[in-house]
Amino acid sequence: MDWYRAQFPLSAEGQLLLTGEGTPYYLFHPWVSQRVHQDFPDVKLIILLRHPVERAISHYYWEVKLGYERLSLKAAIAQEPSRLQGETEKLLAHPLDYSFNHQHYSYLARGIYGDQLQTWFRYFPQKQCLILESHQFYRNPARTLNQVCQFLAIPSYRLPHFKTYNAGNYPAVDPGVRRQLTEYFKPHNLRLKMLLGEDFGWDRDSELKD
Repeated sequence: MDWYRAQFPLSAEGQLLLTGEGTPYYLFHPWVSQRVHQDFPDVKLIILLRHPVERAISHYYWEVKLGYERLSLKAAIAQEPSRLQGETEKLLAHPLDYSFNHQHYSYLARGIYGDQLQTWFRYFPQKQCLILESHQFYRNPARTLNQVCQFLAIPSYRLPHFKTYNAGNYPAVDPGVRRQLTEYFKPHNLRLKMLLGEDFGWDRDSELKD
């Protein structure tokens, strides 16, 4: 914890400033919600959910770029169950273990948002969570920033422009693979809708692009 706190800026008086940090893997890792609650039970959580089909495709091409993935997209999806078999159980049984496959080859699993959110809701009430949809953020970042400011109870902040970070370009995906992904996520999207009481329209708009 001393190391963690040392990563954040302090005021002249040595007080921790209002600061945030994050990574997509926090939502998916089975221990993170409990660990965050143990040390920061009153933290406000901002969860940005991306269209699961686009998330899976982008994740795949990111792993290709890193040199970690050599299979085709279709083959990687087919191999995911065997690649992840027992990995979550291993992490749960051995809290300090690390699973490369769990982090890097979870193209489908990380788009099943209902499971992940329920894990976080065991420790944090929904009122501590601001759940945003990524394409709404892309379309109107100023409005989303204002939502975040309201959620954090801080003054609104206006930016003259919004830079795009970590944008990736990847080749067109085979329509059959895209349909396979769309069908796979439909029941999980329905469950998410029932959990949140909100429909992001992902099943009606499976061709979204960044």
